[in-house]
Amino acid sequence: IAASQSVALLTHLYSTNYPSTERGGRLSTAALIASCTGIGFGYIGGEFLDWKVETYPVLFLTGMAAALLVAFASHRLPSLPAQTLQSRNPIESLAIGWTDRLFGLMLFGWMILGLGNLMLVPIRVEYLANPAYGINASNTQITTLLIGVVFSFRLLSTKLWGYLFDRMNVVSLRIYLNLLFILSIIFFFFTDRLWIMAIGCALLGLAFGGGGILWTLYVTKIAPPEKISAYMSVHAFLTGVRMALAPFIGYAVIRFSHPYLAAWIGLVLIGLSTVIFIPLRPLIDAKAASLGKKPYPRPDSPNRA
Repeated sequence: IAASQSVALLTHLYSTNYPSTERGGRLSTAALIASCTGIGFGYIGGEFLDWKVETYPVLFLTGMAAALLVAFASHRLPSLPAQTLQSRNPIESLAIGWTDRLFGLMLFGWMILGLGNLMLVPIRVEYLANPAYGINASNTQITTLLIGVVFSFRLLSTKLWGYLFDRMNVVSLRIYLNLLFILSIIFFFFTDRLWIMAIGCALLGLAFGGGGILWTLYVTKIAPPEKISAYMSVHAFLTGVRMALAPFIGYAVIRFSHPYLAAWIGLVLIGLSTVIFIPLRPLIDAKAASLGKKPYPRPDSPNRA
């Protein structure tokens, strides 16, 4: 609960302190550093527990110390007063999705996309591990595919997606990412060959790499500066809703059928989401113009604030 409160405010901090021409690139650098640090600490922590598992509280203390450092660093960042960023009534913030037509349509498209994509996350493990589906992969094979391959390609592509975010219409970028998700499902669920499934996992990692940056920053393109935090809070709330619902939908499907059917449902939902997003591309440009923003400014743009 405490960690989730920072999501909307972090997006405001990014929009305040990162130049509009470099937000994607700078956030991707931060994500790259965080990922490498997480991988390194994960390895060290695992070795530490293997050495003496009773000392696990040291890992919690290390996390607490890191959180205090983050709090200190965040306190030093320039920001508007927090009370100016949010409505005092959370229902009023949710109403933004209704009063801002473009934002509401994007939330709708993102909800359908999220349901189709997130419902398949646990089903991938089930498809690989359950002997009933004929693959019966080992734990090593499962972790290599779903952690090693996915996160490696997510990590390797992060800088590229940050570069593209700063130079592309966000709806166009969303559509390309949707196509990567669609390809990842096709390559993963409609084969029993692990090397083909590895291609699907690589595509999934690429899509996650761009999706994380787009998820965090897209509201900076369409929201008035003083309302970025409010817009992001609505987006984050609906993300939590679909994250809670999607696994139940996926397992309800495979309880009575095969993961193939869950994959087809995911493909249909992501395809429908793409159809919803396609007409929004010119609306993004018009909204940016109405707010005095460049929809995707070039690096040589004079807008450096």
